[in-house]
Amino acid sequence: MRYFEVTNVRELFLSLLIGLGLKDEFTVLNLSGFPIARTERFKIINIKNTSIIDKLSYQFYAKKKINVEPDDYFYAFHDMTPCLNFRCNRIFVEHGYINYLMNDEIIKLSSFKARLFYRLKLNSLASGRSNKFNKVLFTLEDCWPKDLNDKAEFLDIVSNWNLLSEADRNITRQIFNINIGEHVFSDDAILLITQPIEIYDTISVEMKMEMYKEILSQYDSSVIYIKAHPKEKCDYSGLSDFILPNNIPIELLIVDSKCYPKTVITLFSTAVFILFGKSEIKWLGNYNNKLSGLNVDFNPPVLVKGKI
Repeated sequence: MRYFEVTNVRELFLSLLIGLGLKDEFTVLNLSGFPIARTERFKIINIKNTSIIDKLSYQFYAKKKINVEPDDYFYAFHDMTPCLNFRCNRIFVEHGYINYLMNDEIIKLSSFKARLFYRLKLNSLASGRSNKFNKVLFTLEDCWPKDLNDKAEFLDIVSNWNLLSEADRNITRQIFNINIGEHVFSDDAILLITQPIEIYDTISVEMKMEMYKEILSQYDSSVIYIKAHPKEKCDYSGLSDFILPNNIPIELLIVDSKCYPKTVITLFSTAVFILFGKSEIKWLGNYNNKLSGLNVDFNPPVLVKGKI
């Protein structure tokens, strides 16, 4: 049995991509709150994950509730997972920008408390580095940190999608409630992939919207598409007539459209990785210096720069 622990729609899509492709029995531990229609193809366990009590309950009681055997495989997208307490084969799936950094680079981006934990060796096994993880999957080939060479493996999203049967692709489409090619980009499309930076940094929603408005002002508004992050609640309708659903992962929209945008703009979202070599990528890195005085630097990791 394979288990996939998912907390958002991107994790859900990658889990379906892997699970359906391997043809084994698998179970989705759904902590995302995203409703999944019943299917005979795999099992679903819906787990509440909204309150602190929910989160603590899952961490401390998951081992009793989920019958994981030593020969089973458990896929996780973050380090705070109870699977580290299970006897099984554990696989870590890339979870964004931080996975492409060396350990000392991760420390520099961390809070004072996190840095202290790193120094005390209490939290120095981030992003799949724990010896409890047997493998780490990356969605960008040959760009993983050197200290993960021994267990890194490339997860080719486009190839894996094309290898799925049409029945399994339809199962995925039904779960996300889309039809084949429903969201097709025009030939000269400009795609902005946004991020919920107001959640993590001292920046207001108004500042963020002004920043994106300024970025898009240099482009033809008739070809601008916006894909908001699932955690965002912002209304981008004033910036574009083409707002893609934020509860559908951009990776699914890309693999199912068979048409790529001409230019993709992001601050530092690794969702653009699927479009490397297919679209012009504008990775802006720094953001909001002028509007808020912040100096946030998320330029492409050294390992990734050569791919852009």
